[in-house]
Amino acid sequence: MGGQPLALEVFDHPRTLGEQYRPLLRAAVLDSLDVPAASTPGRRARRFVARAERVLRQQAPTAGRTDGVEGCVRIADPILDARVLVGAATTVHLRCTHLRHPLLLAA
Repeated sequence: MGGQPLALEVFDHPRTLGEQYRPLLRAAVLDSLDVPAASTPGRRARRFVARAERVLRQQAPTAGRTDGVEGCVRIADPILDARVLVGAATTVHLRCTHLRHPLLLAA
C-alpha cells in the first residue's frame, strides 16, 4: 500500500485463505482509500518477508507468550508486530504488520 508492504498474512491451508480472502480484500480497499497509488517494489516486499522470518526465528512462536487469546502469540520488534495463532503443534494463522508503514504512522 503506497509503495510499502503493510502486512503479511499466512494461512494453514488454501481453503482457509479462500474463506478469508474477501474480508481481507475489503479491509485493504478501505485502508487504501486515501493512500496515493504506488507500486511496491519486489525488493521491499522481500525485505519485509526476510525481517518477518528473522524475528519469528529469534522469538519462537511456540514459546507460550499469549496476548489474551489461548494459542495466540504476539511477537514484536521495533519494526514488525506479529500475531501467530498456534494449534496442535502447527501455525494456523500468521499476521505480520509493518509498524513503520506511513499509513500507520499517519493514524
